[in-house]
Amino acid sequence: MQHKIITEHSNQLHQLLVSVSRHLYVTGDGFVKYQEKPAEVNIKNLPKTGRERLVYYVLRDHFSGSFVFQVASTRSLAPLAEFLHLAWREDAGENKYLWGMPDSLLIPKNISSPGLYRGVEKLGIKPLNPPAALLPESES
Repeated sequence: MQHKIITEHSNQLHQLLVSVSRHLYVTGDGFVKYQEKPAEVNIKNLPKTGRERLVYYVLRDHFSGSFVFQVASTRSLAPLAEFLHLAWREDAGENKYLWGMPDSLLIPKNISSPGLYRGVEKLGIKPLNPPAALLPESES
């Protein structure tokens, strides 16, 4: 079953995604390499991975589709609070795609924690776990 969420304006709902690349890794000399066979890696098993993987941070406005994207590696992860600050700050000038904090934030279960929920709530944002299958209104 697919769920549909309808938003009426920007900053009503943002979607957060943090994922680990299954194909790209960083070599010892700092180059990014591609491997054909996907690695069995995710956020939860990062400490057990042998290679330094790329990690993608994405924050997307559900209404407009605008997003902020950052890449780090498993050995130098970007703190989630810093990424959210970068995305939500209001003094970014022309390079700004998200204008302030949302009313609600979809946080995937694989990265959610009580501390993250409390921090988001202190900012006046309602934290939510997304439904299993979520389509923006325009894709249904």
